[in-house]
Amino acid sequence: MQIIYFIENIIKWCHIEKVSLFQMDYREYFENENITQLLYERDKDGYIFQWYAETFIFDKSKEWLIYLSHENTISFTGEKIVTIAKQMIPLCYLIA
Repeated sequence: MQIIYFIENIIKWCHIEKVSLFQMDYREYFENENITQLLYERDKDGYIFQWYAETFIFDKSKEWLIYLSHENTISFTGEKIVTIAKQMIPLCYLIA
């Protein structure tokens, strides 16, 4: 999944490591998780962990938010992360 590559590079440039994660559909909350590991983690059925439910990812600074949908869309909010995402994600993937 190419989108994971983009996310991984964006979080590296933003120096993001530990995050909180809320999956809305299952009402699950995870705290102090390693975001790079979460990007590639699979559940017992083989589904990539965060892509089968509406998921919000943020850290304790609350200066940014990543929203992942079960439809494989991603949204960023927060000045720094949006700026970096716009620089790193090819224009064909961006919706303004």
